[in-house]
Amino acid sequence: MFSSQTYVERRKKLKEIIKSGLIFFPGNDYTPMNYPANVLRYRQDSSFLYYFGLDKAGLNAVIDVDNNKDIIFGDDRSLDDVVWMGPAPTLAEEAKEVGVEFTMSSNNLAEYLTKGNREVHFLPQYRADNQLKIESLLGIKTSEIKEKVSLPLVRAVIEQRSIKSAEEVAEIEKALDISFEMNTLAMKLTRSGLLEREIYGWIEGTAL
Repeated sequence: MFSSQTYVERRKKLKEIIKSGLIFFPGNDYTPMNYPANVLRYRQDSSFLYYFGLDKAGLNAVIDVDNNKDIIFGDDRSLDDVVWMGPAPTLAEEAKEVGVEFTMSSNNLAEYLTKGNREVHFLPQYRADNQLKIESLLGIKTSEIKEKVSLPLVRAVIEQRSIKSAEEVAEIEKALDISFEMNTLAMKLTRSGLLEREIYGWIEGTAL
């Protein structure tokens, strides 16, 4: 995660380009394999990470351009979750780390998005659960979501993310170094009698 000011500046620039309405960034949720508690490895949405930086499930974000407000919607751990997983920072505490002052419960998201009949900008959705989320929140049929994607927002995000800052380049270089180590290790280990999964385990360990 970068400094809070990095995320503040990214959102500020986006607001300057879009100029009005609401910008909605659905965060990714957990994807169960065979029952709710047994989930696939989690991966947050890249655009959510770019503007809001929090790598965890159960979050959604709105940039209210008209009122110059950035809001993260989510919920703190329940007592049951604390018993099983231990205490965790509150959503408000995590939001401050990315320069967001306002947080609200997930239950308030639909009302915020639809109140005042303002334009809601969102990016193309690649996950079925987020398409269903948009259908539930905004009343847009999943078959029509592609047509409702905000092209000005798409262009603005591409424009921003195509240009890398010095701190982004540093992270890319770090990832390249790790990738080099992984590939070099795989070449060194590969030999007759060694199973592919064993090599996979070594290179995954390097990445971790």
